[in-house]
Amino acid sequence: MAAYVVPKPVDIPQVAILTKIDEACPEVKKHLRNVYRAKYIKNKMEEFSVNVGIPMNCIFPVKNYHEEINLNSDIDSLILSALTNIINFGDDCINMGKDSDSRVCPPDFSTERTPPYAK
Repeated sequence: MAAYVVPKPVDIPQVAILTKIDEACPEVKKHLRNVYRAKYIKNKMEEFSVNVGIPMNCIFPVKNYHEEINLNSDIDSLILSALTNIINFGDDCINMGKDSDSRVCPPDFSTERTPPYAK
């Protein structure tokens, strides 16, 4: 099982993607739909959460397409779920600060830059 962590600049939430879950857990290899019921995967996610400091709801287990020739809807749904959540976290981060109740300034993602020769 491998984990990929996106670096955390300022207030951008971190996420982790746990890959090769089928190789790590025979129960998941047999029935991929049971990934969130598998105790081994849950324990690994909890262990990773404690070691790295990423909340459990930001850790996404996925199965890699490494032996399959055809698409598999169970694999696709895990990957799509992870990507949807990552996009939602990013969207929330960008929209942070637009509410009048927010005290944190959102990061500046503007593409407009001051030329180096301008003073």
